[in-house]
Amino acid sequence: DPVALFDGKDTSKWYTYFKDHGKDKDPNGTVSVKDGVLRISGQHFGGLITRDEYADYEVEVVWAWGGKVWPPREKNARDCGLIVHSTGEDGTVAKCWLNGIQCNMIEGATGDISITGPDKAYKFKAQAEERPAGKKTGLYWKDGAPTRDFPPAGRLFWPGRDPNWENVLGFRGKNDVEKGVGEWNTLVVTMKADTMLVRLNGTT
Repeated sequence: DPVALFDGKDTSKWYTYFKDHGKDKDPNGTVSVKDGVLRISGQHFGGLITRDEYADYEVEVVWAWGGKVWPPREKNARDCGLIVHSTGEDGTVAKCWLNGIQCNMIEGATGDISITGPDKAYKFKAQAEERPAGKKTGLYWKDGAPTRDFPPAGRLFWPGRDPNWENVLGFRGKNDVEKGVGEWNTLVVTMKADTMLVRLNGTT
């Protein structure tokens, strides 16, 4: 049966972990619940981690970007992430996160897949083609393309990512399926056996 990780009332199925504060310490109310909505202000680096462990699961996140951004990233694209198959000790990565596979949630690049941290035990394979990405090239997911290895620091781009993407606040690409500030998006990530499927607003 489906598990409601958030019931509109509280975050009892999660715990917080923030840099410089640790587990279940949130002195500035970075995470709060109001009118049935879970709000994450972004004031501190860190996040929410499920208290239970899961395998062969599908996570659905209905989310919208807020307006407020915080230093030192006040000029950068709004940025979040869904880290799946998280393992290890809290704060292992940048004193904020666990090791895992990240479905990035960042303006213009939501759906990119990367590894958190430098641990070489974490890696994945994906069908991808090489295309321009700014002044360099990047690997974009494409069904039927050659299978490539993605080690830590590697990043698989979602197929419609704008080749001129920049890490600037409010970035919008011509093919973006992610909606703008204040509009609701639906992100579904399915982890089954050794596969990962990402769908953003119905687009794979």
